[in-house]
Amino acid sequence: MTDPQPRKPLWKSLFQRLFLDPVDPTTTLLWAGICGLAAGLVGLVYNLLFKSFSAVASSIAGDIPAGISLSSPEADLSWQMRLVLPAAGAALAALLLLGFRKQTLRGPADVLEAVAITDGKIPMRPSLLKVIASLFAITSGGSIGREGPVALLGAMVASKIGQFGNFSPARLRILTGCGVAAGLSMAFHTTIGSALFVMEVVFGNFAPELFGPLVLSSVMATLVARFSFGSEPLFAVKQFDFFPSELPLYIFLGVFAGAVAPLFMKTLWRIDKIFKKAVPPLWIRLPLAGLLVGAIGIWCPQVWGNGSDTIRAITDQTFGWKILLVLFLLKPLATACMVGGGAPGGVFTPTLLLGACSGGILGSVFAKIWPWPHATPVEYALVGMGAVLAGTTHAPLTAIFVLFEMTLDYDAVLPLMISASVASLISKTLHADSIYTEPLSRQGIRTSKIPEAHLLSATLVRDVMRPLDEREAVLPTAHFADIADSFMNSTHKHLYVADAAGRFVGAIRLHDFKAIYHAGDEMRFLIAEDLIQRDFATASPDDRLSQILDRFLAQDCERLPVIEGAAERKLIGTVSKSDILNLYNREILQRRSFVASSVVPMDRRADPLLVEYRIETVSVPPGWIGKTLAELDLPGRFSVMVLATEEVAGTARIQHTPKPQEPLDADAMLVVLGNPAQIRKALAS
Repeated sequence: MTDPQPRKPLWKSLFQRLFLDPVDPTTTLLWAGICGLAAGLVGLVYNLLFKSFSAVASSIAGDIPAGISLSSPEADLSWQMRLVLPAAGAALAALLLLGFRKQTLRGPADVLEAVAITDGKIPMRPSLLKVIASLFAITSGGSIGREGPVALLGAMVASKIGQFGNFSPARLRILTGCGVAAGLSMAFHTTIGSALFVMEVVFGNFAPELFGPLVLSSVMATLVARFSFGSEPLFAVKQFDFFPSELPLYIFLGVFAGAVAPLFMKTLWRIDKIFKKAVPPLWIRLPLAGLLVGAIGIWCPQVWGNGSDTIRAITDQTFGWKILLVLFLLKPLATACMVGGGAPGGVFTPTLLLGACSGGILGSVFAKIWPWPHATPVEYALVGMGAVLAGTTHAPLTAIFVLFEMTLDYDAVLPLMISASVASLISKTLHADSIYTEPLSRQGIRTSKIPEAHLLSATLVRDVMRPLDEREAVLPTAHFADIADSFMNSTHKHLYVADAAGRFVGAIRLHDFKAIYHAGDEMRFLIAEDLIQRDFATASPDDRLSQILDRFLAQDCERLPVIEGAAERKLIGTVSKSDILNLYNREILQRRSFVASSVVPMDRRADPLLVEYRIETVSVPPGWIGKTLAELDLPGRFSVMVLATEEVAGTARIQHTPKPQEPLDADAMLVVLGNPAQIRKALAS
C-alpha cells in the first residue's frame, strides 16, 4: 500500500486553481486582466516610440514649431518636402518588410482570422516587424491609422501569454481577442466600445463567456491610458444640443453615411487591386504610394497621418465646408493608396475622419436650409463619425459606444443611435462584407455568426484528406474484370482512374458500371477508359472546406479526389463528407463544453454531468496496443469517448473515424473526449 500524497498548502492550491488551471473560467478571467495590463503597457511603449519617430520626422522636415503636426498647413513645408517625405518613410517601411517578407502578416484580416477562426496564435517576429514598419510609414505622413499596430501588439502579447498558460485553442482565441480589445482601448480610451468591437466585429456574437474577459482586459488597458495621458475625452465638444425637429436630418445623415461607407470600401479594394496588378513588387509599390500621398499633400496637407489631429481641428470649428469637401474627396484616395501600396496600419481613424467630413458638410448645408432649431456642423460631424464607422464595420452598437466614450457626452447618444442604425442597414444592403471581413472573403473565407461555421473556412483540404488507397484507383487500360474486382473490394460508389504517372483522368460510377455489367457478356470487352466520367469534381490540397461543399452536392458523391498541381493533376488522396462532419462535430463539442463550463456556478461543478470535458490528442499507451476499442470499453469504464484516430503523413496530420473492431497500433494517436482526470485514469489502465 502506497503512502498518501502530502496535501498541498492552501495558498499553493488556490494559486494553482486561479492561475495554472487552463480549463477553469476563473483562470481565463484573471489571465484576461493580465493580458489587458500587458497590452496596455506595450501600447504605451508604442505611443512613446510614435512620438519619438514623429519628432525625428519633424526635425528632418524643417524648423516646425512645437505642437504643430506635419498634417497642419502651419507646418509650412516646401512642396519638395511634402512630396518626398512620405515616399521616404514608405521606402524605409518597405525595406523592413522585405527583409522578412516570408513571415510578414498581410493586415488586420490576419488578426481577425487568428482570433475568430483559427487557433488564436499570433507570431511574434512578423508582428513586431510590422509594428516598427508602421512607425516609419505613419510618422512620415502616410495616410493610415496607428490603431492597427497597437491592436496587433496587444493581440500578439495576449497570444504569447495564453500559450505560456497552456490554454486550449478556444480559450486562447478569447485571450487573443482580449489583446485586441485592450489595444483599441489604449488607442482610443474606449473601454466598452473596444470590448463590443471584438464581440461584434471579430467574434461576430455576444456569447456570455466573451463579455467578462473582454471588458476586464479593456478596463486594465484603459487604466494604463488614463494614468499616462489623463482622462479627458479624445474629442471634446462644448455642448451637444439635440432638438426633436432634427430627427429627419439625422435619418438623412444615416442614409448618406450608409452610401458613403460602401463607396469607401470599394475605393480601397479597387485601388489595392490596381496597385498589385500594375506594380507587383512591394519595394516599388509602397514608396510609390507614399509619393502619391505626398503629391496630394502638396494641395491638401490635412490628408497626412492617421487623421486624429484633423478630426480635432474639425471639432474645434477650424475648417469650413470647402476644406471638408476637399478632405471628403482626397482622404479616402490617400488612404486607399497606402492600403494598396501595402503600408502597415489600420483604417479605423481614417474612417472616423471621413465620417467627420460627411457630417460636417451636411451640417453646413442643414444650417442654411433648415428653418427649425438645429445643431451646429460640429455636432453633425461627431454623429457622422459614428454613422460612417457603423457603415464600414456593420457594427452599429460598437459605433455608438465608441463615439460616446470618445466624447463623453450623453446627449450625443440618441442622434448616434438613429444615424448609426440607419447607416449600418443601408451599408449592409449595398455591400455584404464589412471593411474587416472583405479581405477574408477575397481569400475564400466566409465569416459566420455561428462560431463553428468558421472552422470550415479556416481548415484546408490537406488537413483532413486521406492518402490514396491503391484499391481506389485503376489504370485507363484496366479490363472489365479488374474494374469489377475493385468495386467488389470497395464500399465506395466511385472508382478513380489515373494513368501510370498518377495523373487523374476521371472516375467510374458504380451505377453506370452495374448497368453495363447486367447488359450482357458482349459489353465486357470495355476497358476503364471507355467508362470514365471526365468532368468529375475534384479538390485541391489548398482548397478550404467551405469551398468544396458545393462540389459534393453537384457531384452527389461521398468523396472527392484530391488533385495536386493544375498541370500535373496528380491524384494524391481523397476527402470525404464524413471526415468533414466529424471535424465539425468535434469543434461543436469543444466549444459547447467550454461554454457550459463558463456558465455553470462553481458550487455545482461537482455534478458529474456538469464537469468540464476536454478534447485531447494522446498516444496509444502500451496496455492498449493490439486491443480494440470495443474491448477497452472506454465510454463504459471511464466516460471517455474516442472521437478519431490520427496518423502523420509527411507534414499533414490526418484523422480517421475510429473503427471499434480494429486493433490499435503503437504508432497511432487518438483524439479523445472526456474529463481530464478520467482521461488520465483511462491512459493508466
